[in-house]
Amino acid sequence: MDLKIRRLLIYLLPFIGDLTNMILSVLFIIYADSVGFSTTKIGWIISAYGLSYLIMPFLIGKLVDRLSHRKSLIIATTGQMVNAIVYIFMMDLPINILYFVIIGGQVTRAAAYSFYWPSIESFLSESTSKSSEAHEKSIRWFCISWGFGAAIGSPIGGFFSDLRIVNGYIIVLLAYFAALLIVIVAIPKNRGFQLFPTTNFSSEGILRFDDGKIAPLAQNVPKNGQNDVSKPEVLSGHTISPSDPSSEKINLNSLAILLLLGTLLYAICSKGFLGYFPNYAVISGGLNLSGFVTGQVLFIFGIGQFIAFISGKFLKNSFFALKSSILIISILFLTMALVKNVIILSIIMFIAGFFIARVYYLSLELTMKYEPSSKGAKAGLFESMVGLGLGITPIIAGFIAEFNLTIPFYTFSSLCMIFFIGFSIYLYKNKIK
Repeated sequence: MDLKIRRLLIYLLPFIGDLTNMILSVLFIIYADSVGFSTTKIGWIISAYGLSYLIMPFLIGKLVDRLSHRKSLIIATTGQMVNAIVYIFMMDLPINILYFVIIGGQVTRAAAYSFYWPSIESFLSESTSKSSEAHEKSIRWFCISWGFGAAIGSPIGGFFSDLRIVNGYIIVLLAYFAALLIVIVAIPKNRGFQLFPTTNFSSEGILRFDDGKIAPLAQNVPKNGQNDVSKPEVLSGHTISPSDPSSEKINLNSLAILLLLGTLLYAICSKGFLGYFPNYAVISGGLNLSGFVTGQVLFIFGIGQFIAFISGKFLKNSFFALKSSILIISILFLTMALVKNVIILSIIMFIAGFFIARVYYLSLELTMKYEPSSKGAKAGLFESMVGLGLGITPIIAGFIAEFNLTIPFYTFSSLCMIFFIGFSIYLYKNKIK
């Protein structure tokens, strides 16, 4: 198969993954509200997925390192197809049974995604491991793909919530059948495949996590093949030279923990917030919007994320940018609690989507780049942080929303501000810019 066609097919997998994920997220919440579930029960429906996703990716990520990426993705796509079939036939169940069927569906959905996302992330990282430039390009296109899928998934879910919900589940089934075919055709059976021709990029050395110290695996090699040991590596404010013994004083594992905490914050801001917002938007005490309009607002949020990923090539990735994004997100959540106008709220959602996506991209790219071998396990840990945020946030939001529907927005804002302050102190003490 032509390499360009193979790349195109492979990058459709993240698109399908978040397209279907957002369709299901919107459908579950709006359908649960339509049958009369309380905000607390809806919070538990959302958190059933998040809490399951907290543990499963970490455990399954280690299994991904042992299995081939192809086998893991076949398990994931087949599992999602089975889930979609269950969703299609659950519509006529009594309400008490329906609640537990939805909860069970969220758990099995999390299990399938625990194979899906770590497999894709580790595959893309491994298949571009020979060049930092190729790695950044690969992760950027991964983010663009899922970001676009998430953006259009929300309005599609909102559209089917107003039309006929079962048709949305049929679309999900067909999408994962297409993903299964892509996996069979495009994912190699064996490891060692390179997604981009190595001649297209310089083979500069990539630093790795290694017992908490910097370990340059290779010196910078320009495209002409001549070594240039004078050119140092740069990591977010630190200048690291292979010949500089002081480089050993920099602890990359502490930075790894920091990046994982950034991932947790992303999950709270994005996944957890998006789990609460559709419910807030459609109920009479909130914005009282239709499912279709709610989907359009979420679509604008997704477009903000998509634009952030597209522009990532031109923006500087640094811890200062990460810190600034967190501060802006905190301010935006405060405004969401006060704004009722749909147009102004949509503008705020677009900006929030942009900066939340910046937090995600930087955390993922750096986390995967500096992991030498256990990429599936590291990707699983990364996804578990997403699950932690998604798991705890809707429960908290659903509970406190019983008292006042805007309190969750103040809570999200406060969490961002606390993280911003702690993050700033850490960067200042370690002289990281």
